[in-house]
Amino acid sequence: MLKQILNIELDENYNIILRQNSVDIEDEFFKILEANGSPMSFDDLCLSLQKHYPKLSYASGTLRTFLFNSSRISPIGKSSMYTLNKWNVNKLTIRGIIREVLEKSENPLSLDDIVDFLRMNGRHTSKNSVNSTILSDEKCDYVKFKGGLIGLASKTYDSVFKPIDKSTQYRKTFEERIIEFLDFVDANHHVPFSSSDEYEASLYRWYRNVNTGVLDVTPEQMSRFDSEMLKRQEYVMTSSEYSFVEKCKDFKYYVSTEFDLPNIKSNSSLYGWFAKNRQSAKELTGKKKSAWIDLVRFLADYGFHLE
Repeated sequence: MLKQILNIELDENYNIILRQNSVDIEDEFFKILEANGSPMSFDDLCLSLQKHYPKLSYASGTLRTFLFNSSRISPIGKSSMYTLNKWNVNKLTIRGIIREVLEKSENPLSLDDIVDFLRMNGRHTSKNSVNSTILSDEKCDYVKFKGGLIGLASKTYDSVFKPIDKSTQYRKTFEERIIEFLDFVDANHHVPFSSSDEYEASLYRWYRNVNTGVLDVTPEQMSRFDSEMLKRQEYVMTSSEYSFVEKCKDFKYYVSTEFDLPNIKSNSSLYGWFAKNRQSAKELTGKKKSAWIDLVRFLADYGFHLE
């Protein structure tokens, strides 16, 4: 019965044969990262592992467990990036690193300087993305200086550095606006909201005016706008949906680092949010519903099965 019905392998004495997986997953992840020379996303790590061992079939939660239990590999930021501990990579988010470097610097820095510093810390990004990140950071007050330099409002700099007069503005072209808009969306993973800072609010007004036909654009410009937005449909959401999606990400990050669900003592905020939405999950719609379903699947991969 074991052999014919359950397809369990037996030896000649009818003993069950248990074959141990000979692949050391944690060691393979270590080798992949070491060969790459810089931090990698979880998805890229899994793809590389699959290329080396196409017959392996692990759930993503199981693979994350190998990373979580590793003494040589650690997560960085909140974007499922992993690094080797021996590299001593800064584990803050990109926003956190930008604030840190500006806080430590005696002088304002250029976008090139900040991008180079981020690269030294394993974060490969562009000047446009850094600029969008800075402009959308509501928790930190930045100041722009002449010469393309950026500093912190909380710091006092040498008088040689002249702040830019914010009243000096000009009407930007469609090309300039759409580049700024797309950079913002790609960096922040949501379309601009009207209730945020002035820069984001101005991008929101531009976005709304293009959509409603208030802004006079050519058919070619509209076609480009529609094409770019089609690629970013997942980022078209309300501020409420975005907050919910971000909470789901925070919850995933907690589970992936603590390998447990938050409780009222370890993280009361996440615990309360999860308990509340678990009770009303059937009422969720749109992006909230999709994010919740994805979170439930994520937890299932870790062995947490919800009714």
